[in-house]
Amino acid sequence: MPITTMETKRLRLLPNELTHMQTLRQGVAAFSAKFGLAVAEGFADFQQPEDRDAMVTREWDSFLLWHRAEQMIIGACACRKLPDAAGAVEIAYGIVPGFRGQGLATEAAQALVQRAFDRSDVKAVVANTLAEQNASTRVLSKCGFKHVGDTVDDDEGVVWKWERAR
Repeated sequence: MPITTMETKRLRLLPNELTHMQTLRQGVAAFSAKFGLAVAEGFADFQQPEDRDAMVTREWDSFLLWHRAEQMIIGACACRKLPDAAGAVEIAYGIVPGFRGQGLATEAAQALVQRAFDRSDVKAVVANTLAEQNASTRVLSKCGFKHVGDTVDDDEGVVWKWERAR
């Protein structure tokens, strides 16, 4: 499925490329100058460079979250390109601190779920969160996900696995 811009009520999900992340390492000013995109405070710091790069690989479709009213990048999200053997596709998302608590992560997650279910080979969408109640668990609950157990993440250790069936 080709990666294209997606729209929600308040966000535009712009296809993210490795060149975006490489330029961001040079600083927000360099990023804004090269791509003509303003960036919210904290965006350059809210993920480690290797995490940002990992979301812009062949196995992920990655998006920058453009807040339409504020006219700036406020986060990023991604969706695995191919379902696993069980037909599940994983999603991930993040919003800079100054824009959290406004339902924007929920909008982004809902757009990723819709994108995944637009494919006939996807039977479920999954996501992982820290193993505690937090903002991400609330986002996933609002999007119809159910906590289905624990799994191990290479970086975080034991995390909660969430799933939404078709």
